[in-house]
Amino acid sequence: MNTVDVIVKPMERGQITLPVKFRQKLGITKDTLLNVTLEGDRVVIIPLKQMMADFSSSVIKPEISKEKYLLLLKEFKGKLWSAQDDVERVRMKKSEKKWDW
Repeated sequence: MNTVDVIVKPMERGQITLPVKFRQKLGITKDTLLNVTLEGDRVVIIPLKQMMADFSSSVIKPEISKEKYLLLLKEFKGKLWSAQDDVERVRMKKSEKKWDW
């Protein structure tokens, strides 16, 4: 493993700038998500796309396609609160008043 050391100074709010050659080598752009980990007395920064590639073999593959999932979602989509729920809520509130909670 080749290591390249560069000294950087944190800004007022703790931000650091990764050197251009590091960003280019790792393909880091302004939109790249980075995983930042504290390992003992070291800060380890790994581009998320690299982590995803490392763990891709352990990702569970979906059993249905995205299209089928969206169709099922439409089928089950409905109101979260029905008129019957309103009736039940009123009934429960009345019974709570009896107990004077």
